[in-house]
Amino acid sequence: MARSGLKTGFAIAVAALGLLAAVTAQAARTETFANGIRATVHDASEVSAMCVGKADGSREFSHPLAGTVALDAATRTLYPFDVTFVTNALADMTGFSTDVEVEVFILDGIPTGIGSSFARRGAIFLSPSYAPVDAAITSYITTHEMGHVLTWAFIDGQPGRWDAPRPARAGPRRRRPRSLPCLPRPREPWPRTCATCSAACWLPAASAWKTTR
Repeated sequence: MARSGLKTGFAIAVAALGLLAAVTAQAARTETFANGIRATVHDASEVSAMCVGKADGSREFSHPLAGTVALDAATRTLYPFDVTFVTNALADMTGFSTDVEVEVFILDGIPTGIGSSFARRGAIFLSPSYAPVDAAITSYITTHEMGHVLTWAFIDGQPGRWDAPRPARAGPRRRRPRSLPCLPRPREPWPRTCATCSAACWLPAASAWKTTR
């Protein structure tokens, strides 16, 4: 009788520990970094728990600070971003001091209609990959999206700030063939290689893209 009670108590304890571990894995973690960024990171298991499934296999989740995001039905194995790599990337951003809060969502599905990581005001959504995402790629994507959050917080309300860095980054612009149209990307203000025309297109900030003449 005593042995039976001991077994039962042990089983309950193990179950409780398992439940505690599951809850801990799904708990958001908030960290404040030396650069002034306060990030609340929601890992893939937490985001998955927020999701509501649909008949076609797609899912959707909502968050009071970040809005609603739809995720495509999975057709292949996906690899979410590593939480440690993400937090390290935010912590390692240097050269500025700020005071901004951001919600970071590590997705376990690909965002419907977007197909990649993206940002909203005060929020970053990191889309999974078809292969494990290493620290370098995680850092590149995370800091890129964090740049959008900083833009919304400190630059959009003061248009003059868009123009301030232009003399330092001004350079020759390259003409592209008119037969290869490029889409406007007003939130990408830096010179970059255009995937459409394979030229260094100039994408001016906060205005429509125009062909160099």
